[in-house]
Order: sequence, then structure tokens, then C-alpha cells
Amino acid sequence: MALILFFVSGFAGLIYQVIWTRELALAFGSTAQSASTTVAAFLCGLGIGARLADPMLARGWPPGRLFAGLETLVAVFSLGLTAGLPQVVKLGGPLADLLGYGTPAFVVARFGLVFLLLLPACMAMGATLPILTEYSESRGKNFSASLSTLYAVNTLGAALGALAADFVLIRPLGVFGTSALASALDAGVGLLGFYTLDRTVRPRLSAPTTAAPIRHLWVIFVTGYCALSLEILWVRSLVFFNSSDVYAFSIVVSTYLFGLVLGSWLSRPLGRRLSIAALLSLVSLGVLLSLVCLLWVKQVRFWFPGHNLSFARLLTAIYLMLPVTLLLGAIFPLQCEQLKNCGEAGAVGKAYLFNTLGSLLGSLSAGFLLLPRLGLQKSFLWVAGWALVAALSANRRQGLAWVGALLLAATPWWLPPAALARSLFGRDHPNIIYYQDDHYGAVALIRQWNAYSWSYDCNLIVDGFNMMSNNLLAKRYAATLSALPLLLHDQPERTLVVAFGLANSTSVAVGMNRGRFVDCVELSPTVVKASSHLEHVQKTLANPKLQIIFGDGRNYLATTHQRYDVITAEPPPPRLAGIVNLYTREYFEHCRRCLKPGGMVSHWLPVQEMSPFEARTVIRACQEVFPNTYLWQGSGQHLILLACQRPLLINFEQFQQRWLENQPLLQQYGLDSAYQMLVDCLRMPDELRAYVAQTPALSDNNPYLQHFQGQEMPDYNFFLTAPGRIAVTGIRPNDPDWARAVRGNQLVSQILLQPYPDAETARFENWPRLLQLKQNLPDSLFVQQITRTSPEAMQAMKKVWTKNPAAAMDLFGAYFSLGQRDLARKTMSPQWPARSLSKAQALLEQP
Repeated sequence: MALILFFVSGFAGLIYQVIWTRELALAFGSTAQSASTTVAAFLCGLGIGARLADPMLARGWPPGRLFAGLETLVAVFSLGLTAGLPQVVKLGGPLADLLGYGTPAFVVARFGLVFLLLLPACMAMGATLPILTEYSESRGKNFSASLSTLYAVNTLGAALGALAADFVLIRPLGVFGTSALASALDAGVGLLGFYTLDRTVRPRLSAPTTAAPIRHLWVIFVTGYCALSLEILWVRSLVFFNSSDVYAFSIVVSTYLFGLVLGSWLSRPLGRRLSIAALLSLVSLGVLLSLVCLLWVKQVRFWFPGHNLSFARLLTAIYLMLPVTLLLGAIFPLQCEQLKNCGEAGAVGKAYLFNTLGSLLGSLSAGFLLLPRLGLQKSFLWVAGWALVAALSANRRQGLAWVGALLLAATPWWLPPAALARSLFGRDHPNIIYYQDDHYGAVALIRQWNAYSWSYDCNLIVDGFNMMSNNLLAKRYAATLSALPLLLHDQPERTLVVAFGLANSTSVAVGMNRGRFVDCVELSPTVVKASSHLEHVQKTLANPKLQIIFGDGRNYLATTHQRYDVITAEPPPPRLAGIVNLYTREYFEHCRRCLKPGGMVSHWLPVQEMSPFEARTVIRACQEVFPNTYLWQGSGQHLILLACQRPLLINFEQFQQRWLENQPLLQQYGLDSAYQMLVDCLRMPDELRAYVAQTPALSDNNPYLQHFQGQEMPDYNFFLTAPGRIAVTGIRPNDPDWARAVRGNQLVSQILLQPYPDAETARFENWPRLLQLKQNLPDSLFVQQITRTSPEAMQAMKKVWTKNPAAAMDLFGAYFSLGQRDLARKTMSPQWPARSLSKAQALLEQP
């Protein structure tokens, strides 16, 4: 029964950690620092609780009753903490006012507050392992067998709890419901423990009086340091290849814990054959092997199709982590037994304390020091070195440790310094303009070939995900986020941009003559350093209107007293871990609080990243806070929510005059005319209200986007609509420019949003539309990009055609779009597939 109860306790414990980490991120920002401080506080509480277990047992309290009481306290504390954490958000503002947002004093005060909040529940959790070990030993069971079994069972529950929270529970139950379920499980453990565990007190089997050598405690500390450092490094490595959504994190963490479980069960047979020093030496060698295996993890990942992503994630995690985590899982019970044999009082509690203190240091140092200063590859080598230090501290004559030391010293000869970066970026490695690891992720600025525009783009890549590009399609929607509200607002003075990226939104906000001040909140200084290699970003950063604020965008909105006329945001896609906080109803409430009267909010809505249900939850979240919410097209499937405090009534002459004043800047971003910007309005507030009427809002308690299900398939039937119905005064009846803009926008929507069964069908179906589009808007840079008739694309395709006429399909399409059918006919090649050739001929025969 004790094993079952301890399994459920571990299951609930990891659910708590998942919930608390995310709720505290809402209070203090979704940053690596806030996550690290939360984990550190959690570990501190566990260590202190474990150390206090022995004094409690020394008082003669029955271990069974003590365990039941502690589990009941965990249930009560945890439920209260989960219910109270949303109120902690209100403390962020006073702390920021008193100490300064983002200052060292602010970070320290935040850690102290988190520590105090988590301490009671975590102390109660930490004391349970030593107490149950004492309970089992007092029943006459072997200490080593009891400890390894209890540790394995509890860790197995923790691994399953991490998976259940993200894969099963949070989406249907919500955050608070999931936490309440965990509290109910803990309360049930306490109740069952009270009635089923033996309540008698038996004398201790031994009365230890001597202290263990400090050397043993040092080895335990370093082991904990290596274990947590490796977990963070593995998470960073695997997230790069498997995307950084919550499922990727859950799979990595659960695989790590499953490795500890196997190691715990194997600790006794391993301990009979190998010493602790030998096992630590094997850990170091395993880390080196893991680093080498990481060079081929991309190939392992792509053995499986995209729909098997979860299985591919699991396989890559096992491939890299399992051997080392198995060894780490075996070492801790053996270290506890070693302390016990030395006569150490409260051996389990003391070992747990030093292990968690080492883990705390590993968690903080990996995110704050190792990755930013050493990079991923050298960080693995650093941890391997410390595992060798622990091995040699345990036994200086350990031969395996000296073998590992020789391999580590010879690393520059057998592992080139850039080997891991070359593996991460593959063929793009030679085109890396900037690369740096930091607490935010692996940040790179890379030149990559764009087959759509037939040109090279500069892309901002973070953890393997393309966050932003400088091609015209990407720049256009990012520019619209800033330009649209600034042109519509009567007197904008101060603008806030959330997320810097490649500074497309920020550059437009700074470059327009609308407004005097622009604040930009960016999570990562490394992103700004990477982007500053581009000329337009350098000019933007040099503009005195701009102030960069490093921090979490939502946390800044929750704590600042500054008020803005325009707030615009183009955060990363919402399915990336932690980003959903910038799409919820509570986020829009923070925006409303920070707006001046008459202010506006524009927000990116990437419908290609969402199912129809998920897109509706975001629209509903925004409209519950801003009833006057409009849907605008930015570029293709990159839509924009424009939230206003009052209904829009646009004077066209005034709007056009403002556009003309900023024409040179706006046209660089594909915003070709005032007509075009206004006809990009897709849906009005009443239409959106009817569309989302039966859908719940995305909220902190129900972060549906974070726990997505199924494939993305945008709701084309809703988004493919005739634009231009927004209330605009001052346009002449039958204005030909307005009619051309409306027709051009309809064609753009059909070309970019219409789904097709395959690429070839899309190509031939769209060419007549492309021709009409070019005829309606012949001078549009944006249209040139869509039709592939820009001078750069045409020149590049001609070079390809001279070498390989069979590859000239795009050049044929470009000439057709220009209406130059004779040139299109010349580029036809008999080497094309018969199906393509017949379709091309049919196009040319059309009137």
C-alpha cells in the first residue's frame, strides 16, 4: 500500500510543478529567469523538507501517520497556492515600482517571494521520501531495497504526472481543475495512509552518531549539479529539432524521469558490480557519447513522417538521454546507502538536501551562465568535466575517470568546435550571419534561399523555428500591425511594440511621422544583437524615438504605469511553449488597462498555425475585452485583429493624406496605397461576434492553443470574403481606384488562402488569377512578389532556364502573369511532364 500511495504522491507532485511554473510565469514573466527561480524555489523546499524529516522522526512520531499528515498538508497548501497565485500578479507592479523593472534587486525580490509561496508545500513533499524509507525499514525491510524501490515508484509517478498534465488533463479540466484534481489525489493519499499504514512506533534499527565525510556530501552535491544541468541542455537540444511546444518539453522531462526510474530499480545489481566512482565516470563518458549522438539526431528525427512527431520526439529523447539518466538514477540510492553505512544520522534526508542544492545550482547555472557564455557544445563538455571531478573525488584511483579525462582533454582533436552548430543548421551553416545561445534559445540570423521569390532572405531562427523573415510577404503583415492603427488614430503620441524580431513592426512605428515615442519590449537581448546585422535595423536602433525594454511583454503590461495610444504585437506563434500567454483574454485586459482613451490594439493572428476552433478562441478572447474588434488581412494567412475602444468611422481623404505623408516608407513594405490598406478589412465586429458565439475564450485557465489537438486547417469559408465593407466616407461613387483595389484584394485572398489538393493544381488554377491581379495592380511590389514578376525573381529564373529549360515552369508563369504569352510559349519545354505541358498549352489558348 505504501508504494501505491507514494506513486500517486509523485504523480500529483509533478502536476503541481507544471501548474505552478506556468502560473508564476504569468506573475513574473515567461522568461528563463522566472522559470529557473521557480524550479530553484521548488528544489530548495524539497531539500529543506527532506532534511527536517529526521528531527520529526526523532520525536517518536509514527512514520505512517506522519506521511499521511504531510500528504494532507500538501493537498491543502497546493490548492490554496493554485487559487492564490493569480492574485500574486498584482504584486508585480509594486515590486517594479519600488525596485525597477528587470533590475537585480527586482529579480532577487521575486525569487524571495516565489520561495516563500512555495516553501510550505514543497517542504511537506520533500520530507515524504525519508519518512517512508524509515517506515519501510522499521517494518524490517532492507534499507537499500526500500529506498531504491520507493525512489523508483515515486519518480515513475512523477514521469506519468508530467505527461498526463499536458497530454490529458489541462485541455478538458483547465489549469485550476487539473490542480484541484492533484490536490484531491493527495488528500486521498493522506486519508488512505491514515487508515492503512501501520501507526505503531518501533525502535530504530540503528542509532547512528557519526557524521559522514564531507567528501561524500560533495560528491552528492556535484551529482545533483550535473543531473539538472544535463536536463536543461537536453531540453534545449531536443527542442531545437522537435519544436518548443509543451508536448516537446513534457516528453523530454518524462523520458528523463523514466531513465531515473530504471536506474533506481537497477541500483542494487549495478552497485554490486560497480562503485559510485565508476558509475560517475560512466556518466561523464555517457555525456560525451550523447554529444556525439546529437550530431545525428536530425537524421533519427526524420525517419518518421510528420504525423508521428510525438513518437519521433520520444525516440530522439531515448536515443540521447536514457543511458546517462539510467546511471544517474542508480547513483542516488547508492549514495544514500553509503551515508547510512558511514553512520550518518538521517542519511536519506541529508543526501536529498545536498542533491537538491546541487540541482538548484545546476538549474540556475545552465540557463544563466553555461548556455550564454559557453554555448551548447561546450556546456556539455563542462558538465562531463564535473562528472569526472565527482568520480575522482569519490576514488582518485578510478581508471575509467582517467580515461574520460583523456578523452575530454583530446576533444579539440576529435570534435571540431563548430560541429554541433553545423549539425543543427545543416546546409545553412555556411550562411549563418550570427549565432548565439542564450537563456531564450539558440538564436541565429541566416541567409536562406526562398523558392517562392527566387531570392535570398535573412531569417531569424530561434531553436530551429523561423520567427521572422525579411521577405516582402513577411514584412507586409508586420508593417501593417504598426501602420494601420497609426494611420487610423487621430493623434498617436506613444506606441508600444511587443516583440522586436527583425524590427519590421518597430521600424515602421519609428519611421512614420505618426507619434513621438516608441517603446519595444523584447525578451532576448540576443535577438536584438542578431537583427542589428541588418541595415534597416541599425537605422531603427539609432532613432531617438525608440526605447528598447528587455523583458516579457505581458509582464511589462501588467506592471507598467505607462499609457499608450497604440499597442501592437507580433509574438512568436502561439503553440510555442509559454507564448499562449500573449493571446489570452487576460493579455487583452492588460492591453486595455495600458491604453489611453481612444487607443487601439493590433495583434497578429496566424490562422495557418491554428485549427478553426483555436482561431475562434483567440478572436473571442479579444472581443470579450474589445467589443469593437475588426479582422484585417496582413499577408495571406497572416491576419490581424484590430481592437478599438469605439467603432471605426474612417474619413478617406484624411486617411489618404496620412498615407501619402508616409508613402516612401510604406511602399517598401508592400503597403502600396491607401485604397489597398482599407479594402484589406475582412470582417466587422458583428460578424466576428456571430462567428465566435458558441466558442469559449482563450484564457489563462483554459489555454487551448498550448494543448492543441489535430492538424491545422484554416477556416477558408470564413476568411475568403469580399472586403471593403468597412465604413469609409469621402470616396467618390464608382471610384475606379477603389474598384481596382477591391478586385485586387479579392484575387489576393483567392490566391493566398484558397486550398488546393497539390502544388501543381494550385499553380495552374492561380495563373489566370495572377494575370488579372497584375492587370489590376501593375505597379504593386506586393503583387510582383505574389506573381513572381519582380525583376530579381525574373532574372534568377532566366539564369536557371538557360541551364535547364525543363525547370522553367516558374518563368513560364511569370511571363503569363505579365500577359506576355509569346515569351511564355518560348519557355515551354517538351521535357515537362505531359500533364503539365497540356495544362500550359490550354492556358495559352485561352482568350
